[in-house]
Amino acid sequence: MEPLHLFCLPDELIIEILSWLPVKSLLQFRVVSKTWKSFISDPQFVKLHLLHRLSFRNADFEHTSLLIKCHTDDFGRPYISSRTVSSLLESPSAIVASRSCISGYDFIGTCNGLVSLRKLNYDESNTDNFSQVRFWNPATRTMSQDSPPSWSPRNLHLGFGYDCSSDTYKVVGMIPGLTMVNVYNMGDNCWRTIQISPHAPMHLQGSAVYVHHLTCFLHQVNMMQPSYV
Repeated sequence: MEPLHLFCLPDELIIEILSWLPVKSLLQFRVVSKTWKSFISDPQFVKLHLLHRLSFRNADFEHTSLLIKCHTDDFGRPYISSRTVSSLLESPSAIVASRSCISGYDFIGTCNGLVSLRKLNYDESNTDNFSQVRFWNPATRTMSQDSPPSWSPRNLHLGFGYDCSSDTYKVVGMIPGLTMVNVYNMGDNCWRTIQISPHAPMHLQGSAVYVHHLTCFLHQVNMMQPSYV
């Protein structure tokens, strides 16, 4: 019998092949070797994989994941769940029955496959509470720890996005009528307070939206007329 000759691919080619695979396969391939685990965990690989997934997401609609919030307990608290379109078509009632739902948190926003969540405080007698946020990756089923608490009045508006200049995901908190914002960077152990310019009170409406690399808030210019920017 002739000896078996193993053919080794260059690392660059292995990375390119892996970057086109679905997340579920990548999670399984992390146990192939320490080298593969290192490839898949590298931040640059994560960016490359995200770029490839975005390039053909429309062609894979049934496997697109949706984030769903529903109220399923006696207190009306929201449960957040991640489901693919195909699974919803097959069994819509599986949302409520799933034990993988996340309770006690509400949406802030999504960006590049990451979800930012806000921990809810149910003390109705408190007008000034404290906010904590965490980050969830539904594809890998991983979640960060809660952030340190930050002062959070009921009219606090939170937004979530990616800062390409610092390569950091951030949560921004704005309070209508004030000229400052609270900023929390993913991985930090504290919130930062930043004064905004121009020094004019902001009158915010609705939720923030991340679009074209910007976290956008709706500002009511004239409080007497429906004029927004």
